[in-house]
Amino acid sequence: MNEESEQCVFVVQFRGETHRVALEPAACVWHLKRELFSLTGVEPDKQKLAGLPPKTGDDAVLASLKLKRPHKLLLFGLPPEEINEQIAREEQAKEDNAELRAQMEAHAEKERQQEEQKQEEARLREESLKRSRDVARQRELERRLALRNMYDSQGLWRPQPARAAQSSFSPPAVENPDYNASLSFALKCFSPIMDQETARPNLEANNKIICPQDVLEKIVSSRMPFPVTFKMTAAPGGGSCTHVGVLEFTAPPGVAYIPFWIMNKLELEEGAVVNFETARLPLGTGAVLQPHTPNWDKLPDTRSILEEHLRSHQALTVGDTILIPHRGAIFELSVVTVSCESGADVPAIAVADRDISVTVLPCSALRSSGGPGRTAVVHHNLQWDVPEEATVEADEYRFFTFVVDDVLSCRVQVAASPVTGSDPDVYVSRDVECPTHVNFTWSAQDAGAVRVTLEQPDPDYVSGRYFVGVRSYGHAGTFAVTVTRLPVSFAEEEAGGHMLSGQQASDGVICDNCKQRVPAASAATHLASCHRYSVRCGACGCVMQRAQLEKHRALQHTKFACDCGEAFEQAELIIHRREECRLRLVQVSRGFLTYMFPDTVPVLR
Repeated sequence: MNEESEQCVFVVQFRGETHRVALEPAACVWHLKRELFSLTGVEPDKQKLAGLPPKTGDDAVLASLKLKRPHKLLLFGLPPEEINEQIAREEQAKEDNAELRAQMEAHAEKERQQEEQKQEEARLREESLKRSRDVARQRELERRLALRNMYDSQGLWRPQPARAAQSSFSPPAVENPDYNASLSFALKCFSPIMDQETARPNLEANNKIICPQDVLEKIVSSRMPFPVTFKMTAAPGGGSCTHVGVLEFTAPPGVAYIPFWIMNKLELEEGAVVNFETARLPLGTGAVLQPHTPNWDKLPDTRSILEEHLRSHQALTVGDTILIPHRGAIFELSVVTVSCESGADVPAIAVADRDISVTVLPCSALRSSGGPGRTAVVHHNLQWDVPEEATVEADEYRFFTFVVDDVLSCRVQVAASPVTGSDPDVYVSRDVECPTHVNFTWSAQDAGAVRVTLEQPDPDYVSGRYFVGVRSYGHAGTFAVTVTRLPVSFAEEEAGGHMLSGQQASDGVICDNCKQRVPAASAATHLASCHRYSVRCGACGCVMQRAQLEKHRALQHTKFACDCGEAFEQAELIIHRREECRLRLVQVSRGFLTYMFPDTVPVLR
């Protein structure tokens, strides 16, 4: 303010321009606001002048305030048109939110109706399946009654009345030690997963097969002793063979269901013809086994596990692979040698209802991550809440593994933090033993320390073994990996993001950069910092720190090739591998076992 010629002169700076306002000494603050209104458009009653003495009203005389140069006053206020624009924007935001909320409610209602429809269809299918099973059960009872009458007519066996209605038929052993005849035939063999109605989950855990009914009739009519052991040889005249028993005689005519590990050993395709011949094996006294993974040696009581599992085997053949399910994992052991009572060198022995001496060799070097000819990949076992450090070169991986026993009582968090020079990225999977940036289920790829949280109701989060791949992006260095159990009750407390109260949400504004609603009082500060430190990806719309943009584009917007020859960006590639790729493996579970088949394999109906 300047006093010239008995006037009060104010120098006003507004929008980069300078204006001079001259008032009479007797003028009051109200007159000054009127002049400012003519320059700024802010109405006098909406103006707030900072820098005036306390308790200064609009009727205060300017000369009595004794303002001296270079005293500065600050004007706070908005022109009416800007206020109206802000109100209009807020109203539009409310309408948009209401419309979005209505769309979400409609979508939720549609999903609820679809879920109810699916449940009703599932109920109808279950009822139809139950009726079909009842009809099949009745036909089976009638067939078994006819078969029992045939046995009675030949004088072989007469079942007791209490056993006539049992669910499965198993003729007792017929003592005939002088029997020397043999029986041979050929059947088309399928893995148990190809028959969805009669597949048995315990078929993979032994060396027994499911044969058709006519095989049982041939055995009974030939008066062969039970249990019968067959020698399987791939037709025509294949070199490799194995010995099996029979679990049931319920397969369709001309078809046998055999364990998948036998198909791998004999190198069979689905529907391949296999020769069967009855065999009398020497009684076994011992066997030498070799595990495929060093995790077998870490089990607490391997002897009792072997004793319990070998009870389900009828024979052991050199070269066979024994599958032992234990605590959600499947351990594979190869049969190296066998011995019998005579001491002769034999390729197979009978072990049904016998106690044999088993020797377990050190872990086989054939397979640590895949099979013969593949480079061994070491998986380090992660202990709960114990950091595991590793040093890797740039863009190289270290692989880890851990086991989750109960997914309902806890969440699991896998965290990786840089120690020296590294930028770790975490990739987790249950199906892929070596998860990478192009093949994973869960991932965390931000800069610096990252973490992946596995929790319900994610359908992929189930009990079992998990595999972790950690990659040092762009730089060599050392990182630390930790796996932690988190209580389920804390899930909501650790949810990230800034939560607004109801009043704040209604009064807030939407940031044009990150599209988040922020309180109106801090909107200006948020906008300034958000535009300075954050950037929105033009391809996917994700908001991130500016330093992460280059890494984000390299990982998520670079096309990677699939095994089928097509190329996709990272997110599309993961979906393509799991749902669309013609070379993908279809996973089907039967009890404790999981079968993996190419999507092109037909299913026998």
